[in-house]
Amino acid sequence: MRVLLANDGFGDAGGVQSYLDRIVAGLAARGHAVAILHRDSKPAPFAAAETYGFEQFSVAGGVDAALEQVRRWAPDVCFSHNMDRLEVEHRLADGWPVVKFMHGYLGTCIGGQKRFGFPVFQPCDRVFGAACLALYGPRHCGELNATKFVAHYRWARAQRDLFARYRAVVVASEHMKREFVRNGVDAARVHVNPLIWLIAIGDGPQRARWEALASELQVDARFPGWLRGDDRWDWVKTATLAAVPSTWPEPFGLVGLEAAALGVPAIAFDVGGVREWLRPGVNGFLVPASPPEAEAFGGVLAGALSRPIELAAMRSRAVAVAREMSLDRHLDRLEEIFGATRSPERLALRRVARGF
Repeated sequence: MRVLLANDGFGDAGGVQSYLDRIVAGLAARGHAVAILHRDSKPAPFAAAETYGFEQFSVAGGVDAALEQVRRWAPDVCFSHNMDRLEVEHRLADGWPVVKFMHGYLGTCIGGQKRFGFPVFQPCDRVFGAACLALYGPRHCGELNATKFVAHYRWARAQRDLFARYRAVVVASEHMKREFVRNGVDAARVHVNPLIWLIAIGDGPQRARWEALASELQVDARFPGWLRGDDRWDWVKTATLAAVPSTWPEPFGLVGLEAAALGVPAIAFDVGGVREWLRPGVNGFLVPASPPEAEAFGGVLAGALSRPIELAAMRSRAVAVAREMSLDRHLDRLEEIFGATRSPERLALRRVARGF
């Protein structure tokens, strides 16, 4: 099959590009021909190296010219993702069957956040419509700029009007299926295809057993082995959630704070010094550990992954917590301790004052 992937940006940083990298490689490995349609005159540098090798068409030089190239390439189906140029979506639907992957609340929310910001942060389950304009300002649904949110409303309405033209809509959770069904998409055309990948970084005697178990249970898992430095962080920063299932009373558990510095919230057992950096509901989830049980950890993990809005909000808070515990602050305190070693009395006073 010849599959055309469409996305507004190409090579962008973020979860959608990570997904595209994986799906392009996976489709090609299964024998499908793959090409990519995007809007950029110059692709951004954040895609996987292999992704740049696939044939590309850009509308930057004109929609007509790009779609003529697509016509000559002759796709069997178009797999569309985030495409802010809705003219392109209409033209694709005119010529080919379009399967739309809804990565977010496009067409069901003015600002795309699907939550109220006032008087408290809370998810919104309203059906998208004109009443959203009246609520946008009072409930702080996004950027408080009248010109922008009216333009965003018109765009969201135009995107919603496209729903009927998609042959199928793919979403990543039952939550998102409910969202699009209540906003007018026929339930029979909405397909849930979870995007949960397990990335197990590290090595050891259990690795072969875990790989076999993942294969047996048909879990989409990656086992990159033991990684160092940037190679490790390149994997971590693509994650939605960092799982730290250690049952040992960790003196601190540095890996969770390292993930937080990359904007990745964590889930961990409530053991040892984990609470020093993991603040429940702020930058992650704590699992009771009296005693620590795999079933309990899995239950909290599944619950966390079913709340994408809450997880997304935790990303910036994770970075904020990491900044509070930065290397510079740590070194500042070490220097104080080093300097105070010449005066034991001064060190004792500092311990009382600083709690260190």
